[in-house]
Amino acid sequence: MATEIETIYHDLISNLGLAWASTERIALSGADPIVDSVFRIGEASAAVLGAQAAAVSEIWRRRGGGPQNVQIDATAGALATFSVGYQSQHGFAVPQPEPSYPLVDLYQARDGRWVMLHGAFPLLRNGLLDLLGCSMEPTSIARSVETWDAFELEDAIAACGLCGVVARSRSEWLATPQGRALAQAPLIEITRIGQSVSEPLGQSSRPLAGIRALDLTHRHRRPDDR
Repeated sequence: MATEIETIYHDLISNLGLAWASTERIALSGADPIVDSVFRIGEASAAVLGAQAAAVSEIWRRRGGGPQNVQIDATAGALATFSVGYQSQHGFAVPQPEPSYPLVDLYQARDGRWVMLHGAFPLLRNGLLDLLGCSMEPTSIARSVETWDAFELEDAIAACGLCGVVARSRSEWLATPQGRALAQAPLIEITRIGQSVSEPLGQSSRPLAGIRALDLTHRHRRPDDR
C-alpha cells in the first residue's frame, strides 16, 4: 500500500503526464507534519523535488548518462521551502540583512481578521512603513494594522503595489478571482513566445550543463525606487 507521500508524488506525475522510466527510480519517505501547518508541506515539497529529480535524470539519460536512483524525505522537502535560511558559503552561514523580518508576519486587523504582510525587500518594506505610518517595531506595526479593517488594508496595499493579503479559508480563497483562475489552470503551462531552431542537448559531464533559465520572480527595480 502506497504511503501518503508516495500517493502525492504519483498523483503529481500522473497529472503532468510524465511517462519517463526515471519517475519510477524516485524513492520518497517520511510524513507530515514536519512544520506546524494544516498543509502537507513536507510531503508535497518532496514530491515536487522528486518530479524535478526525475526530469534531471531523464535529461542525463538523453545525454548518454546511466540511470540514477534518488532518495528524498519529507523533512528535506519541508526544509527546501525555506532554503534561504539554511544557505552557507564556504561552510559559514550567509547573514541575513534583517533577520527578524517584523514586516513578514501575520497581524490582526480591527475587524478580527488576520493580514499577512510581506515587506522583506527594501521597496516593499519602505512602502508598507509609509502606508501604515509605523516603525519597524512589531508593536508599532500591530497598533497600526489594528486601525484598519482587513480587506480595506488589503485593497490599500494592492493599490500601492505592495505585498499583503487577508488570511482566507480554503473556500474563501477558491471564491476569489485568483482562486477561480488557478482552479482552471494546469499544474504547469508552457507557452511558446517565439520561434527558434532546436538545439541538441549534446554530451556533457553534468546533466544540465548549457541549459539556460530566466528567473523573473522579482520585479526589476527602477532608478527612483527607495
